[in-house]
Amino acid sequence: LSGLSALAMNVFLPSLPQMAEYFDTEYGVMQLSVALYLLVNAVVAGAVVAHLVTVDLVRATTPQVSRAVPIGVSWDLAVGGAFLLALLVGVAGVAAWYGRRVRSQARDTAWREEIR
Repeated sequence: LSGLSALAMNVFLPSLPQMAEYFDTEYGVMQLSVALYLLVNAVVAGAVVAHLVTVDLVRATTPQVSRAVPIGVSWDLAVGGAFLLALLVGVAGVAAWYGRRVRSQARDTAWREEIR
């Protein structure tokens, strides 16, 4: 599964400039599609692993549970949504902080002179 992700990224990343030109959009907007791809890939990979491993792992670690007891993987949308929202707020906060810091350094002429 991870090999397919790497293959897709190797095909996807070099074509970003041509895709931006084809869709008549900015390169930065096309870079957001990389983040969206990684997010979708993580969710799908997590769901696949959860469905393939979780039930067997629970049965292996709790042998007292009878095979007659159904153990399934269920989705709790409220908890998952809250976690995803908290994660996105955290990432947005870090991005905003980093963006402000980079912009302030770019505007600071004394800092630019020190770098030279």
